[in-house]
Amino acid sequence: MTAKVISICNLKGGVGKTTIVMALAEYLAGDTMYKKRVLAINLDPQSNLTSALMSEEVWEKEFESKKLTLPYLFKDPEYFLENIKNENFIVKHKGVEC
Repeated sequence: MTAKVISICNLKGGVGKTTIVMALAEYLAGDTMYKKRVLAINLDPQSNLTSALMSEEVWEKEFESKKLTLPYLFKDPEYFLENIKNENFIVKHKGVEC
C-alpha cells in the first residue's frame, strides 16, 4: 500500500490547524478501525503540535538542545545528518546509507 499525504495549512493563525492535525492523527492511528501508522510533522515555529505530542522536557533534552529540530535541519543539513541517531529512522531503504 502506498503512503497517503494529508496536508493542513492556512496562513491565518488561530483557525485550528494544530487541533485538526492532532485529532486526525489520533483518529487514524488510535484504537479505531483504521490503525494506521501516522507521521505528524510540525513546521510551526511555536511547536504547539510537538508540545502536545511529547513533553517539553523530552523535546528540549533530546532534540532542541542537540540542535536536532527542523529549523536546524533547514539551516545546516550536514550537521543535522551527522548528529541524528540514524538507527532510529523509521524508513530505511536497501542500499541507502542513512
